[in-house]
Amino acid sequence: MSKKPQKSCSSKPPIPVGTDVAFNLSGLDDRKSQMSYWDLWFLLVTADGFSNDLDQLAQHFRKERKGHFGKEDAKRKLSHLRDLQQRLMTVEILPETVLKTVNPTLLNAEKRRAPGRILKHNERVHERSYAMRHLPEERLYRQASHGQWPHFPISPESFAERFRQRFRWNTFYGENASHGLASKLDAETARAQKLLDKSEIVKAQAMLRSLLTVAIELIEIADDSYGAIGDSFQEAFQLYLEIPHQKTGIATEIYWADLLEFLIWEDYGFTDDQTDGYFAKLTTAETDFCLDFLCTRITALQAIDLDYQAEAALTLKGQIVAEQKRFDLFETLAAEMGSRAWRRIILLVDVAHKANKLDLAVAVFKTAMTDGSHKNFLQKKYEQLKKGNWNPDPRK
Repeated sequence: MSKKPQKSCSSKPPIPVGTDVAFNLSGLDDRKSQMSYWDLWFLLVTADGFSNDLDQLAQHFRKERKGHFGKEDAKRKLSHLRDLQQRLMTVEILPETVLKTVNPTLLNAEKRRAPGRILKHNERVHERSYAMRHLPEERLYRQASHGQWPHFPISPESFAERFRQRFRWNTFYGENASHGLASKLDAETARAQKLLDKSEIVKAQAMLRSLLTVAIELIEIADDSYGAIGDSFQEAFQLYLEIPHQKTGIATEIYWADLLEFLIWEDYGFTDDQTDGYFAKLTTAETDFCLDFLCTRITALQAIDLDYQAEAALTLKGQIVAEQKRFDLFETLAAEMGSRAWRRIILLVDVAHKANKLDLAVAVFKTAMTDGSHKNFLQKKYEQLKKGNWNPDPRK
């Protein structure tokens, strides 16, 4: 009687996950050579349906990011794609060139899996890449919150640690608790005022700067429907702006970089209109620094698809240009702004109009009225200007 064939004790190799190393790019050092399955899948999908153009695939995710379904997945995929682009640019290798170095057997095997992983978002949470788990907006938000603090004459961090101990960070505060939370913030603002009264401006600067960040952290775990926390923030913020930072010993570039980053990322409207006129007092050197800083930030934010923050930086740039009356920059800035938002264009026009530069005001309108959600409103205000009935008030 013949024996039945014995079943093999060997098991199939485990299916690789996205973060596993798929292949190495030859000719590069170890740190740069390892390419994950995520990298391979992105490159395969790009080659198959996006003409080997990673930017085309990026636009696909940008559109998905605006939709109702797959929004978070698209955001994470876009983050990895931009990271992959940066790595390929660093070593100066094109996507199609990379695929030519991959074993054909591996390519054929992964072509079947790539669309599902990349376009259908059927990956598992545990196999997300570092870039998917750590989104650029999260990293840059933390940097804006306290990235410059080590360079302050007195770091605000020690004050922030003490402030945070006054709240429960593992809970959510309802709206009825907001006044009590605000009173704690107000008490710290009062302490800072006492320091200013005693000319201890360095301590007051550190205390208030930390208070601003803690207040923003607090609003994330509290219902501020009554606006109490927002009011407390604005009181502290105004006091912070009143401090003559030139006398605290803080480096000029640190002060302005910290403030501008904070304004770009403050997303609750607490700083809206709070800095009106503040930039008019900038020196020429400070103005140049702030404008250069914002130009750099706009480019960097656009490169990683943080459009909202890039627009906030552009609006700040417009405010500085307007308050400094840098008329030579008005038209160029209007072209950059377009009709995506009305308020910043109206500001430029109004400043030009008050300076009796009617031709410039007209030029700003003409330059700005490209396609945008606020084009019709700007057109109406433009007609008003031409008729000699200019009024910056949007209600008139």
